[in-house]
Amino acid sequence: SIKWTAALKNSFRNHHRLNYEVTKMVGACYRPFLKMNFYAEKSLSDRLTANHYAMFGKDLGLPNQVITLTGPNSQKPFMTMMADRVADWHLVGAACGTICFPLYRYDDHSNRLDNITDWGLEQFRQHYLALRPRTRKIQKLDIFHYTYAVLHYPVYRQKYEQNLKRELPRLPCYPNFWQWVQWGQQLMEWHLNYETVDPYPLTRQDQKLTATVRNKV
Repeated sequence: SIKWTAALKNSFRNHHRLNYEVTKMVGACYRPFLKMNFYAEKSLSDRLTANHYAMFGKDLGLPNQVITLTGPNSQKPFMTMMADRVADWHLVGAACGTICFPLYRYDDHSNRLDNITDWGLEQFRQHYLALRPRTRKIQKLDIFHYTYAVLHYPVYRQKYEQNLKRELPRLPCYPNFWQWVQWGQQLMEWHLNYETVDPYPLTRQDQKLTATVRNKV
């Protein structure tokens, strides 16, 4: 389906020709656990911005992992979901914008750059290495996994519920960093690869229901 935006109507009036290019057909996260095909043509989708191409390259097909979450002032409860493709602006429905935090970003030449800064990495290292000097060195991917775990933590969501409604999340430094990293990594794998997970071995048992007849008084 095509949404006739003001920009598309102007292109039509100006006889702007669009040619179908199969490389522009990419996968997209329309809603949580619901993928759709998306034709990535700027003239047909005025929501496409430079940020999308920075996350997935000029053809929106380069690999990446993106933490999506509800934006401030949303009318929906706070939610976070992992995506490995373009996410819809209303990922959790209307009246809710989506903010993306990718693991990487790409320049105009498709060179991959770390999106987690060296400064942020150093903050984590200084804090946790001071607690346990002999632990292994924290890497940027570890911080990414840690973040995803914390954003799903029910106690964190409840404690900072009002903050999450009006500003971007802030990360506390919980004890046992590596346990959080493991939780976040597992969550990511489940949320990204849910279509290939082996079904849980359930056994169905049917029970006959007996009708109870009550006399009217």
